[in-house]
Amino acid sequence: MHIKIKSVFFILIALTILQGCKTDDEKIISHLDKGNAYFVAEQFKEAEIEYRNVIQINPGHLEAWSRLSETMMKLGDPRSAFQAYLKVETLDPGNPEALIKLAGFFLLGKKPDKAKEKLDILLEKEPENIEALFLKAQMFTQKKDLEQSEPLYDKILALDPDNVKALHGLARIKNFHKKFNEAEALLLKAIASAGNDVQPRLALVSYYISKKQFTDAENQLLTAAEENPENSNLQIILGNFFFRMRQEKSAEDAYLKAIQLAPNAVKPYMTAANFYDITGREDEALGMYKQAMAIAPDNLSVKTATARFQYKNKNIEAAETLIAEALDARPKFGPARMLKSEILAYKNAFDQALAILVELKKEEPKAPRTHYFMALCQTRLNRNEQAKSSAMKAVELNPNYTNARLLLADIHYQERSYGLAQEQAQTVLKRNPSDYRAVLISANAHMGTGDLEPAEKGFQTLINIDPNNPVGYYRMGLLKSYQKKYDQAEPSLNKALEINPLLMDVFTLIVRNSIAQNKYTIAHQRCEKQLELTQDKPNLVCVIHNLEASVFTAEKKMDKAKESLNKAMEANPDFPQSYLSIARIYLAEKDQENAIAIYRALIEKQPKMELPHIMLGTIFDSRKQYDKAADQYRKALAINPDFAPAANNLAYHLAERTDQFDEALKYARIAKSKLPNDPGIMDTLGLVYYKKGLYGNAISEFLDSIELIPKNPIIHFHLGLAYDGKGEKELAQNALKHALQLDSQFEGAEKAKEVLKEIEVSAFTNPE
Repeated sequence: MHIKIKSVFFILIALTILQGCKTDDEKIISHLDKGNAYFVAEQFKEAEIEYRNVIQINPGHLEAWSRLSETMMKLGDPRSAFQAYLKVETLDPGNPEALIKLAGFFLLGKKPDKAKEKLDILLEKEPENIEALFLKAQMFTQKKDLEQSEPLYDKILALDPDNVKALHGLARIKNFHKKFNEAEALLLKAIASAGNDVQPRLALVSYYISKKQFTDAENQLLTAAEENPENSNLQIILGNFFFRMRQEKSAEDAYLKAIQLAPNAVKPYMTAANFYDITGREDEALGMYKQAMAIAPDNLSVKTATARFQYKNKNIEAAETLIAEALDARPKFGPARMLKSEILAYKNAFDQALAILVELKKEEPKAPRTHYFMALCQTRLNRNEQAKSSAMKAVELNPNYTNARLLLADIHYQERSYGLAQEQAQTVLKRNPSDYRAVLISANAHMGTGDLEPAEKGFQTLINIDPNNPVGYYRMGLLKSYQKKYDQAEPSLNKALEINPLLMDVFTLIVRNSIAQNKYTIAHQRCEKQLELTQDKPNLVCVIHNLEASVFTAEKKMDKAKESLNKAMEANPDFPQSYLSIARIYLAEKDQENAIAIYRALIEKQPKMELPHIMLGTIFDSRKQYDKAADQYRKALAINPDFAPAANNLAYHLAERTDQFDEALKYARIAKSKLPNDPGIMDTLGLVYYKKGLYGNAISEFLDSIELIPKNPIIHFHLGLAYDGKGEKELAQNALKHALQLDSQFEGAEKAKEVLKEIEVSAFTNPE
């Protein structure tokens, strides 16, 4: 037994040695034969391995590269196939197959000149190569040079009169030149030449649809279906045609017939699911998606489409589960990651959504949807400049991307760039005059520029487009309220509230209009009625009590107003407006202690809110507690570094009461960049320049400020100081005297008098 085992052992060693002694040529033949066998058996992944084994032994093996290129095409990996064909061309510069394939790749990549380069090489050797002639004709068509493509199709048909692709190509050119009879004749000839190929008949269907000859198109489709009774794809195409013709029952029958013909194929189920989804039959749509997933549980496209359906119908948890499964299977699967980012945006997790979108953009920079959703997230994160850039990129990549254009229009509108908003809205309206959002933005932009007649027409258009949407009525009511035509505003606002009684924007405007007309009793009655409707909705109850407080404030019934605001805070302790309103009343009553307590309570509730900090700062300023005031301004800026009021007030404090002039300049410039036309901010920046000895800059800011508020004595005082610092004594005197004429008791009046006296003494002791 031991001897036998030992013999077997030596035999195995001998076989291994013999195998190792194979020459490289023998190994190449072995791998090549195996690869070819796998290729014939359609085991393309195994074939790839064998061909790559050949290339590893001999990197210049032409046949292996040629077979590898074909294999990669079969595996659906065009990038690797392209690289392989390039290698074939390098090894064999005149290889016809490589030249044809490379030309095709360049055409798909919208690089017609590179395609022409390859085709010209081939056609010089083989001037009657039909495939090369056809690709060259396509190349000229891509370049919109039909005069050069037409003779090429003619040449192909001279060589092969029944060439279906050439007949199609020439028909398209004839159609472009409005030679419709010739185009139709060519397509009919293609049908006759095609035998069992259904594509020529479908091309004729497309032609008839483009000419709105729908009966002819339907007849051709029915003929195709009769001639190919087992073709499920034809039933899908027929269903799509019926759906376009709004024949929903016929469309449904065709889709179900497609499923019957191909019960194990995914496509019919997915098409039917989409049909049921569009027609509002959610349960039937979900059933079709589930059947598709049952047939192809590992198909990530099916799983992601089902997840998108669930997301669209607000079944977020189900959508997230499906997306997680898809990404577990393939973490880099783009459609699933895209949907995940959309779900995160829906859940207000904009930073997380944006992180995914940034990665998707790196991988596919020319995907307009990615740029659009980046813009959407950026707007929600108040990154408007980035959002504009992303939305413009989406529009650049797809000029017909309506959502991207309207988002860009909305950003412009929010920035009060009404002309730019109008431009984007009008581009959409040229394609679709009934686009609701575009009409709304256009009308709002007209209202923003004070062009009220077209604004009114736009709001009326909204009402006409969708009489059951309250937005048109609300905007019309807002326009009439703006014009103080309250009697005309009322019917529109009442109609909006009738459609949706819980619209608080509408209700708020109704109450404010009543206050404007001193109709306080009516305003109170509306509030009481609205409280009855919303008693189980504390957030709305809070808003109504706030409005009720506004009515009492207008009546100067401050105790009643405070009572209403306390009810509001009780209903919703996190609603900041209640705190701000009651604090405002306390300040009006000169009750700073209670106002401070309210602002501090609001800070506890809303620690990321900058407004209560600046209000506390102004109170401390009025008490001359300047360090405390500065501390509050810094806290506001820690929350929002671009908060102009806090930056301005801190800059003023640093310039007026410290020697930290460089820091003061930093904050003054922040304030000026955010509110460039604010006269108070101009004055602050001027004061900082004055303190730094930059008198010319200071004078410029003060003069700009005075142009906007000419009767402010402090700014004239500051201007006088700057002129004095610059040595322009007469101008300094004029400015200081004017300040004292406006108000002899303003803060700084004593300093103004001192400087005037110094100027007068200087003039007396140093006469010119």
